[in-house]
Amino acid sequence: SSFFDNTSIKSIKYYTTSSDITLEEKEGIFLLPNTIKHISNSAFTRSVIEHLDLSAVPGVYIDTNAFKMCNSLKSVILNPLVFIGPNAFDSCAKLMSVTFDDSHNNTTNLQNSDSNDCTVIGKHAFYNCCLLMTVANLPKRVVFEDCAFFKCRNLTGAFYVGGPHQPHLPLDLFAHTAIQRLTIAPGTLSIGPYMCYNCTLLNHVTTPVSLQEVHNDAFNECSSLQSIHFGSMCTAIGEQAFGSCIEMHTITIKSEYNVRFGANCFENCTALQEFVVPKQTSVLPYHMFLNCVALHTISGGAALTHISSYCFAHCIALLYPGFHAMPKLHSLGNKVFAECNSIQSIQLHKTSISHIGGSSFSDLKNLQTVSLPVTLSSGHLDMFDGCPALSTIQIPEHTYSTFLSLLLDSLQPSVALVNLPAPPPPYPFTRVYRTRPSLPFHMCE
Repeated sequence: SSFFDNTSIKSIKYYTTSSDITLEEKEGIFLLPNTIKHISNSAFTRSVIEHLDLSAVPGVYIDTNAFKMCNSLKSVILNPLVFIGPNAFDSCAKLMSVTFDDSHNNTTNLQNSDSNDCTVIGKHAFYNCCLLMTVANLPKRVVFEDCAFFKCRNLTGAFYVGGPHQPHLPLDLFAHTAIQRLTIAPGTLSIGPYMCYNCTLLNHVTTPVSLQEVHNDAFNECSSLQSIHFGSMCTAIGEQAFGSCIEMHTITIKSEYNVRFGANCFENCTALQEFVVPKQTSVLPYHMFLNCVALHTISGGAALTHISSYCFAHCIALLYPGFHAMPKLHSLGNKVFAECNSIQSIQLHKTSISHIGGSSFSDLKNLQTVSLPVTLSSGHLDMFDGCPALSTIQIPEHTYSTFLSLLLDSLQPSVALVNLPAPPPPYPFTRVYRTRPSLPFHMCE
């Protein structure tokens, strides 16, 4: 039943000296007998309590909405072996601290507990507790559910999450909080959508080798995050997973798999300078590096077959697109390198490109030289629009196609057509004959 009408209760704690099932109020403190293990739905919703201490007894189940909208509640002390149900402390507007205290967990208490030795923080458990600043002594074995700390805008500190007991981290876990450090435990396989969305003070994330997937928007708008590392098990990075991480300067992916990147996954990472394409990755999605204005070098990409539209658009510092290391590259989308004004030379002759999309290299103000592959057979004739410094097109000797003829006719008359130098002949094979050594006379038989 609700205690909303009882305005004299300021604090709730366990009365451990008595095992009788009686409720006692003493000097504004509401004493619970230690036999009570379940605080039911909406039991204290909207009550005026200021302090809650449930640390004396392990295995307590705090049910849905149990302390929802307790707008006078300032501090909560819990036993680490606790189950916090959905919306249990939802919208406690003055709640500032949550502490996990295991000092009461003696052998007898643990034997009497129904707990599975794991803390559970349910869905929306502390949703919109806008003054919550600290969660102290949080155990390492915690199962988090969706949006557990969603919109706790003043929540700070470092958190350790995941592990074999929770291999898939939930969505919106720390979204819109002020946490600074995040350690993802070994055994974690995936990071949920929006898990740290708009955590503008998050500056360090440690990931395990076991991590396989980062879902959409997991770290979107984490504007203080500077670097991220993925190990050999990484297989997918979702849409806008690291979008607008404006301080991100290093991204390392050492995966042995074909990593599937989502659209816009590194868009607006304005401090990123270099990227190595994982060796098994076959496709770069659209807008992947859009507006990464400090990106100057792309390397790797031995298995790359397609680069999608706007992938590197407006990367104004890009100097080295890295085509020489992409022999399997088959096609380019629209405006892939549009407005990459630092590029002076594009060397495609070592690729297998057969199609180039519209305006793929448009508005490259400093582009001077382009070499085309023998495989090029189709594309848009405006691929080099707005390239006033383009002076030379290089093609392999004896290469001719109708499309190539149309392309050359569409360019300015000042653009010269030059044959690529023939590759050096292979090193001549020379057969070497060796005489059989003669045997001594006594060994001839």
